[in-house]
Amino acid sequence: MINTTSKNYVAVKYGKSDDLVASEDGFDKFFQDFQNELDTIGKRPDILIFNKKDFNTSLGYDISKVTHSQIDSYVKKAVSAIEVRSSAFLIDKYDLAMQNRIEKFTNQALSIKEDILKNYKNLLSIPQRSNYLELLNGITPATIEAIDFKVPGWRSTEELVKVNELLQQLKKAIKGIQKRDYLSITPKVEDIKVVYKWIEKFNVPHYYFQVFFDKVYGISFAGILDIISDPNKEGIIFSIEQDTKNQNLVFL
Repeated sequence: MINTTSKNYVAVKYGKSDDLVASEDGFDKFFQDFQNELDTIGKRPDILIFNKKDFNTSLGYDISKVTHSQIDSYVKKAVSAIEVRSSAFLIDKYDLAMQNRIEKFTNQALSIKEDILKNYKNLLSIPQRSNYLELLNGITPATIEAIDFKVPGWRSTEELVKVNELLQQLKKAIKGIQKRDYLSITPKVEDIKVVYKWIEKFNVPHYYFQVFFDKVYGISFAGILDIISDPNKEGIIFSIEQDTKNQNLVFL
């Protein structure tokens, strides 16, 4: 888009990308070269933006495979660096779907709570089970997002089995409410150090952009550091989670 519409700036592909997988020829060399570069200059951002007057036409619009020693001085001329994350969502439709999901699970959880209190309160009134009575009485639309508990596993009577099943359903509904329901900018925790190393070397402002089908959101790397360095903002403005590939992700 920049290269077709801007009169003043040029976008150049800079970040490393390769389709090799671990079992293919050449992967070991690619991986070792990549690690060596991370140790030397840090992590390359995906795109560099140059003033047109500084654009090197001989290098062209893709310098991702050019060794850093050949382009260090050129990279320092960039006016900004961009890291791009993409998500296959329409923001407005996603937000509406999430609101509907939360409403559905909230109603479900409150209904289960009332069912237990109405029909099985006597089973929870004895001292050994009174903590579950306190738990249920404490569940409201305002507190439900913070509720967590262990399902007891009662099996000695049919009534206790039924209560146990209802508590399992309640926990499932509450987890449905608590599931992260917002789209976000998601830098990897392990990238933060190597991105900072790159910025220190080249002194080029660095930005993250999260691209959705209908909207784009951006934040500066300095802004990310400012947010995650304040523990009071965790759980409010950002969260850190681990995905299925054991990568720690920051959700902003």
